[in-house]
Parts: sequence; structure tokens; C-alpha cells
Amino acid sequence: MSLMCAARPGIRLSCVVRRPTSASIRVPLALAESGTWRTGSCGGNPRRVALPKALPHLTPAARVRLSQRDVQARASTGGSGNPPAPPSGGGGGGGKGDGGSGSGNDSSGLWGAYLKALEANPLMVKCLTSGVLNLAGDAISQLCFEQNGYDLKRALIFFVIGVGLVGPVLSVWYGTLGKLVTATGTTGAVTRLVLDQAVFAPAFVSLFFGTLLTLEGHPQDIPGKLKQDWWPAVQTNWKIWIPFQFLNFRYVPPQLQVAAANIIALAWNTYLSFTGTKAVEK
Repeated sequence: MSLMCAARPGIRLSCVVRRPTSASIRVPLALAESGTWRTGSCGGNPRRVALPKALPHLTPAARVRLSQRDVQARASTGGSGNPPAPPSGGGGGGGKGDGGSGSGNDSSGLWGAYLKALEANPLMVKCLTSGVLNLAGDAISQLCFEQNGYDLKRALIFFVIGVGLVGPVLSVWYGTLGKLVTATGTTGAVTRLVLDQAVFAPAFVSLFFGTLLTLEGHPQDIPGKLKQDWWPAVQTNWKIWIPFQFLNFRYVPPQLQVAAANIIALAWNTYLSFTGTKAVEK
């Protein structure tokens, strides 16, 4: 069995395992880390990597695309036959991340650290991110639009709502939506968008207002609040979210959809803070 990797600088590649008695199958080079390597120079020619152990758990459909940097990091041993050390300089995740990497592990800096944390603890990271964005949106509303000083208790309430409500609910909803709608391309994006905005969004606005008033100690005002502000909030939600969510569902990988939504969420959270804390007219 051998692994052929066409390694050329600056391009992405696929690795193909060739077995003497069967068709080729595509596998990630990372799954062969326990093997030994026979490599040539790091030029434009294909390199051969020997795999002493078969990979029986893989199906013929198994396939992973690797970046040029991944091959250099794992396969460029200079013919020594030993597992390679991480290269110096920009290799091993240094420099700019590869935008096509599924996990984002090639990224560096704050964004790379965020993606790694998201991969390791997805729910916790999504919840904390939502909490911080709720906090930031409320701060913008208080300091830039209301200008009545900074209410720390209110800020903490919005942070708690982000961590305990927004993050978990959005995470579960996007996961459920991905399972319900298996279509791809524009058809899948439009179907997800209709379900998200026609079913989920109106219900979530009600849940948000109800939770906010309960934590503020005014649960008796929930019916009046919904009558006064629910429909305007839903309409604003559609104006903000429909264009963005179509692009999100169409082009963003599922594991990054909550992170992408959080970009627009800062503006939306500012609006929710301003609207959600308006006094209910008696």
C-alpha cells in the first residue's frame, strides 16, 4: 500500500491510498501518523509515503483534502523515515490560516484560537460568545442611544440571557435545522431560511422578551410587552436577518453558522436591548 500526494506550493491537494488488489481510496494523511514515511524532496513532483498498516475502518468513499502545509508538516522528513518535527517559521499553523480548512486549525491569532476552542468545546464557546455579544449590544444601547448612564445590573442580565438562552437555543436550533433540511445549494438555503424566519424567529422574540422581563422582576408585564413590541421586533428581525441568513445557510459551513450569525447579532442585540427595556404603556 502506498500514499501518493501531489504536493505543489500554494495549492490544495488530495491524498490517495493505492492498494495492489483494489481500487484507490482517498484518506487523510493524519490517519497514517503511526506509519513510517519514505519521502523525496519538497518539490513539485508527487511524493510516495509507505503505509505499513492498512486502514480497515475507512470506506472507499472516505476522502479528505489537505493543504500543502499539512503535507510538509507530516511527510517532509528528508528520507529519515521518522515522524517529522513541526517546521519552523510559518508552518504548523503559523501565518494566515487556510480558508478552506474544515477545522480551521491552520489559522493563527485570535481567530485561530477561537476556531480551535469552538472545535474542542462547541456549546460552551457558542454560549460565551452569545453572552459577550449580548453584553456588547446592551452597552451600545445604553451608552450611545439611551445615554442615561450605565446600568450594570441590566448588563449582567443581558449577559446571562446570552449564555443561558441565546447560545444554547441557537446551537440546538441550527443543529436541528441541519438535520431536518438535507437539501444543498439554493434549495436547501431557501428552505432553511423559511423555517428559520417564519417559525423560529417569531417564537424566539417572544421567548426573549418573556425571559428579560422575568429576570428584571416584572413577569406581569409580559402580555403587555408582547402586545406592544412583539410585531415591530419581528418585522425588524426580518429586515436584518433574512438577507444575512440566506448567505449564511448557503455558503457558511454548519459548524460556523452560529459564529457567522454572531457578527450580525451585535446590531440585533443592540436593537433588542433598546426595545426590550422600553417601558410598557399601561
